[in-house]
Amino acid sequence: QIHVDNKLKAIQSQLNRGEEVNGGLLTYLLVSKELTLEEIYANMTEMLLAGVDTTSFTLSWATYLLAKHPEVQRRVYEEIVNKLEKDQVPVAHDVPKLPLIRAVLKETLRLYPVLPGNGRVTQKDLIVGGYLIPKGTQLALCHYTTSYSEENFSMANEFRPERWLRKDNLDRVDNFGSIPFGYGIRSCIGKRIAELEIHLALIQLLQNFEIKISPKTEPVHAKTHGLLTPGNSINVRFSDRK
Repeated sequence: QIHVDNKLKAIQSQLNRGEEVNGGLLTYLLVSKELTLEEIYANMTEMLLAGVDTTSFTLSWATYLLAKHPEVQRRVYEEIVNKLEKDQVPVAHDVPKLPLIRAVLKETLRLYPVLPGNGRVTQKDLIVGGYLIPKGTQLALCHYTTSYSEENFSMANEFRPERWLRKDNLDRVDNFGSIPFGYGIRSCIGKRIAELEIHLALIQLLQNFEIKISPKTEPVHAKTHGLLTPGNSINVRFSDRK
């Protein structure tokens, strides 16, 4: 709210001086007056909480896991080299050619779901597992826990992206033990853009660098701080492939 208010004062000052106002999303929203100030506060909060830390934490975990598992990283890099031209900047339609990149993200989110739990309010009376759950009951699913259950995933504590690979075009790998974006009509509205952003970032990172552990690399444990965050610094080394 403080930052939005400061920006609003700066814009108003420019307008008072008769200057042209240019800027990004926040400037556009303030100048267009299509939203109320309260709606702008809410949108900025959602964008920062849901669109910045979420993807940056996940990308950080992915680099950490790839550094700790060089054999997985080698297979992913070989897939990129075989499916894309040398130094080709990837775009959205390249991602389906690289199932291992997609599997790396799914496995990263299984081990470190950026939201450790999900909730729903029942819309009608339900009977689940012999229990009556009345309409209006708030249910919570801790998929951080279900992701580590051996009942849902064999060798659940291990980083194994290949568990998400389809055997053929008719095969489908669904496991509701891990639903980091939720599911159904109430699932995360930013899922596809977040996935695409991380896929493309990982591809370009691996095209240019080998991600290695360094003398500063230590075991990193997750902690819940609203989101599931790294409990300490993630330190890896980027070795230029060229």
